[in-house]
Amino acid sequence: MFQYEFRLAGVHLKGGKMIPRELTEEEKKALEEKTKKPAAGADKKKKGDEEPSQEEIERIMNEVKEREALNYKRKSEWEALDDNTKFFRTCEDPTKEPVVRFVSLD
Repeated sequence: MFQYEFRLAGVHLKGGKMIPRELTEEEKKALEEKTKKPAAGADKKKKGDEEPSQEEIERIMNEVKEREALNYKRKSEWEALDDNTKFFRTCEDPTKEPVVRFVSLD
């Protein structure tokens, strides 16, 4: 792995390392579901294609509505921000951009 070195105004920083972008919770769940291997007995149960119960359908619909409301709220808050704040929030979010961090070796 590469190490970065930085000099600015008499300050010399060594040992900078590239930290990759972190996965969001949704991406982590999707990755876990992909990597999970279904049990042998589970395949037989899935072949029946049972329809979900009314309570499961309502629960799923409520989750979707809550997620949509949260996304709408976040979108409206994001649109209210000025360009400078948007820039810093995007660049400082570890789930959106990779970063270089300088680790002290003291």
